[in-house]
Amino acid sequence: MCKELQVEYQSLKTNLQKKEFDSFPYSIDAFCNRINCKESIVLPVIASTSVPKEVDYFQKTYSDADWAGCPVDRRSTSGYCIFLGGNLVSWKSKKQPVVSRSSAEAEYRAMANVTRELQWIHMLLTEIGFSATRPSTLHCDNKYAMHIASNSVFQERTKHIEVDCHYVREKVNCGELKLVHTRSEEQLADIFTKPLRSGRVSYICHQLGLYDMYAPT
Repeated sequence: MCKELQVEYQSLKTNLQKKEFDSFPYSIDAFCNRINCKESIVLPVIASTSVPKEVDYFQKTYSDADWAGCPVDRRSTSGYCIFLGGNLVSWKSKKQPVVSRSSAEAEYRAMANVTRELQWIHMLLTEIGFSATRPSTLHCDNKYAMHIASNSVFQERTKHIEVDCHYVREKVNCGELKLVHTRSEEQLADIFTKPLRSGRVSYICHQLGLYDMYAPT
């Protein structure tokens, strides 16, 4: 398990249905206090005796970056969310350690981070007996960052992120990862990188399957 990942089992309640992995309701307390909690990850406990192995455990990911969003040091913030079988299982919001010289560079660093997380989840599922039936999809709203991943020729401006380029491109070429362009309005990772209007927050929370555990019923 990656040491930098902070597992917060106390912040949520999970209920894994025995027959359908499709039904995976949970409440996320830490998400409501996202400003104070920089990163979190949810690891579903999958019992091989209660979850049918014929279910399609398809990974769908959204990745985004707020280029030079910090007014102090102009570093970017990376954010991503990962769905497994239609359920949100992992998300993260973290400030990038270095300054990115373009929005594409910031986006590509975010893509590399979520690709590493996808690889870890894939290895975890493989270890407990589940195999992927199709490539994971990575949704990004920056076409130039996607072009870097599919272009085998490095330009001068991308040489300083060459390691990240090789890593993402390797997963794309071997068929484990498929890049999909998504409109900015449909980018669910926006909530992890920048402040949004209330309507936009409500829309993304609904798409992520979140609800307010303190709301009156």
